Amino acid sequence: MQRFSDISIRRKLTLIIMATSGAALLLAGASFLVYESVAFPQSVAQNLSSLAVVIGNNSAAAIVFDDENAAIETLAALRSTPNIVSGYIYRKDRTVFAGYARGGRMTPLQCPAQLDGYRVVDNHVEVCRPIVFRGEMLGTIGLKSDLREWQARLWNYGQIVFAILALSLVVAFGVSAVLQGIVSTPLLSLARLARNVSNERDYSVRASKTSQDEIGVLVDGFNDMLGQIQQHLKRVTALRDVNLAVTATLDLRDVLNILLDKVDLFLSYSVATIGLLNKQTRLLEPVACRNLDEKEWRAEEWKGGCGSPNEVLKAKEPLLIPNCQTDPRIRDPEFYRGNGLVSYLGVPLIFKDEILGVLSFYTKKEYEFHNDQIEFLSTLAGQAAIAINNSRLYEEMTELAADLSKSNKVKDEFLSVMSHELRTPLNVVMGYVAMIKDGLYGSISPEQQEALEKVMSKARDQLTMITGILHATQIEAERVGAEMQPFSLRDFLDDLRSSYEVRLEKDLAIHWSHSRDLPAITTDREKLKHILQNLINNAIKFTEKGSVEVSARVVAAGEPGAARLPLADASREHNAAPFGTGTDNRLCWVEFTVADTGIGIPESALPNIFDKFHQADSSETRVYGGVGLGLYIVKQYAALLGGSVTVKSRPGKGSTFTVMIPYGTPEPEA
Repeated sequence: MQRFSDISIRRKLTLIIMATSGAALLLAGASFLVYESVAFPQSVAQNLSSLAVVIGNNSAAAIVFDDENAAIETLAALRSTPNIVSGYIYRKDRTVFAGYARGGRMTPLQCPAQLDGYRVVDNHVEVCRPIVFRGEMLGTIGLKSDLREWQARLWNYGQIVFAILALSLVVAFGVSAVLQGIVSTPLLSLARLARNVSNERDYSVRASKTSQDEIGVLVDGFNDMLGQIQQHLKRVTALRDVNLAVTATLDLRDVLNILLDKVDLFLSYSVATIGLLNKQTRLLEPVACRNLDEKEWRAEEWKGGCGSPNEVLKAKEPLLIPNCQTDPRIRDPEFYRGNGLVSYLGVPLIFKDEILGVLSFYTKKEYEFHNDQIEFLSTLAGQAAIAINNSRLYEEMTELAADLSKSNKVKDEFLSVMSHELRTPLNVVMGYVAMIKDGLYGSISPEQQEALEKVMSKARDQLTMITGILHATQIEAERVGAEMQPFSLRDFLDDLRSSYEVRLEKDLAIHWSHSRDLPAITTDREKLKHILQNLINNAIKFTEKGSVEVSARVVAAGEPGAARLPLADASREHNAAPFGTGTDNRLCWVEFTVADTGIGIPESALPNIFDKFHQADSSETRVYGGVGLGLYIVKQYAALLGGSVTVKSRPGKGSTFTVMIPYGTPEPEA
């Protein structure tokens, strides 16, 4: 069932008029029936009382002479009144003297002690009155009348009231159908207009005003609201257009020209100029204008930090001058008179509390900028300030990027040349040391032999560092590629193992763990060798005693290890797979592990362990040498081969580096 609040206002008004009319008529009819229900029994009682007095007076003699028959004949006169049900005459001692009952059924009345009233019992009215003769009470007479006439009258009255009510509702419906249009027609018209505005987004339409009453006030308010929405929409559209235009490019000159073009479309009656603050001189510099002679503007308006825009710059808030030709604050009114400029509004260009310049508006006739216009233009200036700031940042970043690119190029060339120039004499030194050790220049003592071994060891360390710098430089210059070739993984590990069979100067053992039926793989052999050698050399360097274990195994596609992600606990494991290739389930993988029982890596160093020039101990009192490029190169080479490298470590317990290298579908070795 539709709620009353949801039906149309036309039906509401009709129902309200009909309900009001019906309620009024119903109340009037009900009041009349209530009055009849109270007044009629009183009227019957009054008539019965008069009749009882007459009959009592006529029966006084019969009571005095104790003539019962005479009293019965007197009561028999009640037959002429059909509403009288019964009548009784009582002696003074309240015994029945004579009686009358319609239909012959005698039922004496119970007269109360008070005889001056009446009572209604079972749709009957009972009246008792005293019989007095010569001042002496001889007895009592009681009469009883039914209310059939009253009930019939109420029924007739009810039918009349219902008929009048029905007729009145019909008339009220007809009248309301005409009268409600006076109220509902303009309201429905206003509702249709609001719906059309909502659907078509046309805020230029206006409602017609037909009266000066409350509906007329509503129409005026609706039209004012449409005007405000239309004005606000124009401003929002202008802000959007300006924002889209100035953010479409980062070139400062283009940003300023686009901004002035859009402002000119929105404020076609004005002249617009932009001055930007020079960070060195702290003075405004004219950069762009519209609808004004730019040469004269640049020459006159900005002299020595004077002029209206400079006042805005100092105050850092909008400045409004209604008439620049007569205002005493203007130092050069001739400029305004010569160009026909009258009113001025300057708005500062502020970005994060830093003033960047001033956006100025000049009108050809005296014009009063309202607060909402100033607020809108300030918002426009805020967007322009963001675009100008972005353009300046872009220019600065472009210059910095060019300088940085030039610096990197010089640095790379320097490192490349220096690495080459350092390697050449170092190789010569190592060659002569080797010849002296081998006795080509004569025999040497054991002490000399030991000294030459130290020289050779340090030279190798120096050569390793130079080679690392050279490799890192080549990686950053993107001059490193992968030469994929198939080779036997088993032979590769055997060759690698043979290079570590020399006796170490530490209480340290190297264990190798891998299957003899490893497959042939296709990858860059030299870079894989460099990765493993770097990890093994690090393990040896940072382990004074204990063991280093090198293992390799095949992880087939789909196995948990093939798609293993690093543990979430950064203090235990760190991932270095910048391209995410270490989790590709479509490939098969070879897992290389280098585990040691050395000093381990502190928790704080784990997140940056694969960064360039980073070492776990970078203090001046560090024990272990190196420049921090080994793990950086390992990470880059692993990524170049489509793999990843991770590390687990605990200080004092050792470290475990795991390298995952993809090799495609396994091919059995012949």
